[in-house]
Amino acid sequence: MKRQIILATLLSFLLACKKEKDIDPLVALTEKNTAALRNTEWYGLYRNKGEDAYGNYSGYRGYAIAFGNDSSFTFYGAGLQLNGFWTVRGDTSRFRFATGAQNRWSCVIQGDSLFSNFIQPLPDNFSFDRNLKKIPSPPIDVIGHTWTENSMSAGRFSLVFTDKTAGMGYPTTSQMKYTTPPVKNKIFNIVNSYGTLYFLLIVDGNTAWTFDNTAYNFQYNY
Repeated sequence: MKRQIILATLLSFLLACKKEKDIDPLVALTEKNTAALRNTEWYGLYRNKGEDAYGNYSGYRGYAIAFGNDSSFTFYGAGLQLNGFWTVRGDTSRFRFATGAQNRWSCVIQGDSLFSNFIQPLPDNFSFDRNLKKIPSPPIDVIGHTWTENSMSAGRFSLVFTDKTAGMGYPTTSQMKYTTPPVKNKIFNIVNSYGTLYFLLIVDGNTAWTFDNTAYNFQYNY
């Protein structure tokens, strides 16, 4: 009986070692990073280096990406919304827009807070900044709360979210409608009443950022 117990224990140990050895490190890393991206939101900066400073600002603009639970993502810019698909292999995430030029690009996943070492898509005058930051959860009462511009000037702007609009300005605010429903109260794409001025609002925890289509931005504190 004792011999049978020893043999059974040895067999279990050998099977466990074989199972652990059979796990492909690349597959394990791919599964880990895929799970880390699903249903998350990130933001960063991009620019079109071919634009000029006369109405077409050549500096960096804000953007955000919302990852779906499947292989889809939504790319948000100022007055811009594009859809695409993403995949992960090891520590590299690859992207492709579903329409238009269908640009492809990839980046290295570094931990759970940023991407780095972007490989830019075609055309090569379009480029991303190096890091893409994960958006943390905002305060519960984003809607209805008044945010204050991070400035020491006497005429600081304010920012107020409602269910359907975002108000920005001083001393009165102009209400701008969301072009799409907010993503978990983190990503807001809005347009003013004339339909000509587009903004992207990103709520990063206790800080809100505004980006328009010329890369102009404000920081608002909760």
